[in-house]
Amino acid sequence: MVTRRAFGLYTASLALPCMAQTPSAIKLTEDPFPPLPPDLTTANSEPDFFSTELGQTALGKLDPGKERRDFARAIMDAAPWDCRPIDVAYYFRNLGLGKTQFGEEGRPYARGWPRIYNPLVIELFTATNLNPLAPEFDGDATAWCAAFVNYCIARAVSKTGKIGATELAKGTGSASSGSFRCYGKEVKGREPREGEIGVWVLDGTLNKCKFGKGLVGFYAGPNEDTTKPYFICGGNQGGDILKGTQTRNDGVFLKAMPVRFLAVKKPERYKRLLSFRTDYL
Repeated sequence: MVTRRAFGLYTASLALPCMAQTPSAIKLTEDPFPPLPPDLTTANSEPDFFSTELGQTALGKLDPGKERRDFARAIMDAAPWDCRPIDVAYYFRNLGLGKTQFGEEGRPYARGWPRIYNPLVIELFTATNLNPLAPEFDGDATAWCAAFVNYCIARAVSKTGKIGATELAKGTGSASSGSFRCYGKEVKGREPREGEIGVWVLDGTLNKCKFGKGLVGFYAGPNEDTTKPYFICGGNQGGDILKGTQTRNDGVFLKAMPVRFLAVKKPERYKRLLSFRTDYL
């Protein structure tokens, strides 16, 4: 549960416009997964709910309670604004590392939860036209990489810290990663730059600019390992994607990404890098 110290942060979490972080300020290494809330750790023995095989079960839909919803709201309110979208993404990455004012108690809010929904993840969907708590969806087990990118864009372009129709119109408004396939302009003839958006597509779903399954996140920098050359800061990332390993550890962190990775084991289907997108604001 939320401690008294954390509860006191609710009124002390006023966000200010941010100074853009330089690439040197971000250590380019894969981050550890944020932990589960202490009262949910026993759920690690339960069936998985995030899978590179695209399977989902209806977990993460029970109400987390007012204290946790309020704490998540305080975390969201403290996110930077009037900055680059990737700076907002870095804030949530730092949340998972315990490097915000919310400390260790904030870390579990940077990942999906079993049994009950993470109210922060659900809040990200306010930047889309999808309600993950609707009966046909799966709470915070609903894929949220595109919701995360859209939220970071809307928060970053805000001049007041508030998000309204003007700010939401800067993104795609969709929870589908495929909505970013023709977003902005394609990077051509050079390596991607920090803050540009990488788009991966699932085999068999590429149809020009149509929505479809894949992955989307912000490029953070290069990786010396040529099998995974791109560090991506995004949401709903997790697992050993080179081997197609299932994991419940889905969250916001830096992850080294390959050009293609196994997404469905039988029959084998891959997610492949389509492009990096620039000039999108």
